[in-house]
Amino acid sequence: MVKAGEIQLVFSTVDETRTAIADSRHIRTAALANRVTYYTTMAGCEAATEALKHQQGLTVKSLQDLHAELH
Repeated sequence: MVKAGEIQLVFSTVDETRTAIADSRHIRTAALANRVTYYTTMAGCEAATEALKHQQGLTVKSLQDLHAELH
């Protein structure tokens, strides 16, 4: 979805498990390769969220919701 241009912004925070870190790396790499803005810290996510509250016409969906729509 990142490669297809369907995602414009990524928030990705992880715990310390090996799998989560590997998944996060793939997400960050895809975002970077496709010039998609991404945040990896809670402070960054909160700051971006506060700024986005002032934008109109945004659609926000979690990755889990997008996955459920596809399956």
